[in-house]
Amino acid sequence: MKFQLPNLSESDLVRLVSAIYRIQYPEIDLLHEQRLGHQSRPDLLALGENPQIIELARITPQTRHRIKDRIDQLLRYREAFREKYPDLPSPQLVMVTPETLTSRYIDQLAEQEITVLDGTWLETVLSNHPYIADHFLARHSFDPEQPSDIAETLLARLNSVRCGRTEWYAYQKLCAEILEFLFFPPLERPILEVRNETKTNRRDIVIPNYCNSGFFHFLRVHYRADYIVADAKNYCKSIGKDEVLQLVNYLTEKGPGLFGIVISRNEPDSTAVMVRREQWVLDGKMIIFLTDVDMTQMITSKRHGGDPSTVIRQKIEDFRLAI
Repeated sequence: MKFQLPNLSESDLVRLVSAIYRIQYPEIDLLHEQRLGHQSRPDLLALGENPQIIELARITPQTRHRIKDRIDQLLRYREAFREKYPDLPSPQLVMVTPETLTSRYIDQLAEQEITVLDGTWLETVLSNHPYIADHFLARHSFDPEQPSDIAETLLARLNSVRCGRTEWYAYQKLCAEILEFLFFPPLERPILEVRNETKTNRRDIVIPNYCNSGFFHFLRVHYRADYIVADAKNYCKSIGKDEVLQLVNYLTEKGPGLFGIVISRNEPDSTAVMVRREQWVLDGKMIIFLTDVDMTQMITSKRHGGDPSTVIRQKIEDFRLAI
């Protein structure tokens, strides 16, 4: 079977790279999303005589800005690793991505002692060592999963992630996976942790919207939803005005646009609702709130062949018709 590497889901890429590493390096202890510190949770951590921090860039960074973001992220991970494991050697930094980078970007990463394992590496490993592909394919298939199977998995994960700071990153990544399942296509795949040029703002999830028809085209035209910005708040309590104002700062007409989503575990409090109304009336920024109940409804609709965007449409209708 020929691998369609650019089309791998995140979970597929994690399983594939994990399978390769466990066969090539049987002596290592491979950990998935091991917490190193606040906001430091690499995709894979290989512990052994020569530890490695492995970050999986399923959407291959192909601009100078995105390469720089990956470098900064991996350097932060390395510092967090040194603090947590002071008695271990400094880790090798590795970025795995399914497409092929130019030598210029590979050299730029190498200058920071970051090893790139890109699509060329993946294809070479699988062609030169077919037993690795056989080992992986015996357990996992790249045949598209049925929506009902994916939905069941996502619902189970949503119910298992505990609210609170400890699992904030797991919740953020899960929200991105849910949005991808629900809306890709017609939207593009979500991009995680997008910073602005001055590094003062970090948007949890950004979804490019290039739709030329349908509901998301309507959002792009009428609500300046050129990019849909989503903030995931894994709070046990209700979000308030501060969380809404944080998202408001990310929304600019000349930047990502004026449409945003706050995803949280519970309904927002009255201050959040008030600030959302003010932002729409005064500045034309449309913000909707999605909770676990809403996410569950959208997953359920998709699972049974319905249109999950109906929830977003009805949220906007309910809000505007109440003004």
